[in-house]
Amino acid sequence: MDQCKGKIGFESVPNQGSTFWAWLPSEATVSHSQTAPDSAKIVQKEQIVEAKPINHYCSILAAEDNDSNFMLLKVFLKEFKLTRAANGAKAVMLASHNKYDVILMDMKMPVMDGLEATAKIREFDKRTPIIALTANAFDSDKEAAMKAGCTYFLSKPFEKSELIAVMNKLVSA
Repeated sequence: MDQCKGKIGFESVPNQGSTFWAWLPSEATVSHSQTAPDSAKIVQKEQIVEAKPINHYCSILAAEDNDSNFMLLKVFLKEFKLTRAANGAKAVMLASHNKYDVILMDMKMPVMDGLEATAKIREFDKRTPIIALTANAFDSDKEAAMKAGCTYFLSKPFEKSELIAVMNKLVSA
């Protein structure tokens, strides 16, 4: 840790548990280049600031196989009508039979991943915003999601305010 100029530690309370932590300083470079196809509608974070609040009655399809991730979405979006698809194939089936205002698409799911599910949804629905939600935050992951037809890419973990702001911009656009 010394070479990285970081810190490591823990806090412990008897009979309650312990918290272990590590802090590593780093520098990040943000690229604003867009390599997605022209047909993809890309919304930059800077454009989200003045979005109008979305209707709390809007319908959201959440394609998420992980129970704890879905529970977090339920907490974040408790005032919205939220439908869960536990895999990509189920998301495609639900999207083909129902109208949603926005689709939240996990990229790594069983049966059919989010990229394939998004591409299949785009065969019959070109308009519904699809927000890619993934722990993979590489440029190549973003490019693949946008190429498949996602409207926006959000890497996990994200804040509730960030998700709501993105939805505001996409749904009111």
